Amino acid sequence: MTENLLKRENGAYISYEYILGKKELTLVYLHGFQSSKKSEKTNTIKKVALEQKVNYLSLDYTGHGDSSGQAIDFRIGQCLEDALFVIQKIVKTPMILIGSSLGGWIAFLIAEKLKSTIKGVIGMAPAVDFMADMWTHLLTDEIRSDLKAGKIIGPNEQTANAPWSYDMFKEAEKHLLLKKSISYDGNVVLIHGDSDKTIPYQKSFQIKDALTSREVIIHILKGYGHILTDEKCMQLLSIELKRLIQEKNNDIVNAKNV
Repeated sequence: MTENLLKRENGAYISYEYILGKKELTLVYLHGFQSSKKSEKTNTIKKVALEQKVNYLSLDYTGHGDSSGQAIDFRIGQCLEDALFVIQKIVKTPMILIGSSLGGWIAFLIAEKLKSTIKGVIGMAPAVDFMADMWTHLLTDEIRSDLKAGKIIGPNEQTANAPWSYDMFKEAEKHLLLKKSISYDGNVVLIHGDSDKTIPYQKSFQIKDALTSREVIIHILKGYGHILTDEKCMQLLSIELKRLIQEKNNDIVNAKNV
C-alpha cells in the first residue's frame, strides 16, 4: 500500500492511496463533498480489493483531505480534473468506479470520458447535478442575490460547513448530466436510502432514465438516510462489488484467450 502525493507544475498536489493487486482490474473510490479518501466506506472497499486481489485507488480532491487547496476552491470541474489526473498517472487497468454522493457525479463524468475503460459504476446516494438542485430549490432569493453580488456564504451548518461562492454554482453548470443522456453503456449499481433528505432517492431513478446503459440495478433501502455506512449498507456494497469484479475479471480473461 502506498499513500502519496502527485504534484502538478503549479505546485498544487493531490493526495492518493494505492494498493497493488494481482488482477488486471482497479477499484477507484471517489468520496463525497467535504469528505476524504479516509471515509468509512473505504474500509469495506479495500477489504474487497484485498480479498479479490484487485488494485485499489482513492484520492482527495483539491481542498479536501490531505490535498492542497482550500474549501473555497471547490469546483465540480476541479474534482473531475483531480480524479482524471491521478487515474491517468497511476491506473494501468480497466476500472470499477465507486462514487459516494458527490463522488457519484464525478464517477459518471469519468465514465462518459473513459467509456469502455470503466467496467462498472457503483453510486452510493449519487448526487448527480446536486448543485443545480440546490440553486433552484434550496437557496432563497436573498442568498442567490448575495452570491451573485460576490458575497461568500458560510461556512455554516446550512452550507455543510463549507464556504459557497457564485462561481462554484456557475461552474457546475458546465458539468450537468441529467439535462441530456449520460453516455455510458456499462454496468451500473445505484444504492439509495428512501429517507435521504440530502439527495432524495428519486435521483437514482433520474440517473437510470438518463443512462444509455440497459444494465442498471437500483437498491432502495427503506428507512435509510444519506450516509449509508452501517453494516447492512456495507454488506450490500461488498456483495455488488464482488459480483462486478468476478464478472468483469472473467470478461478480461476470456478476451485474452480469444
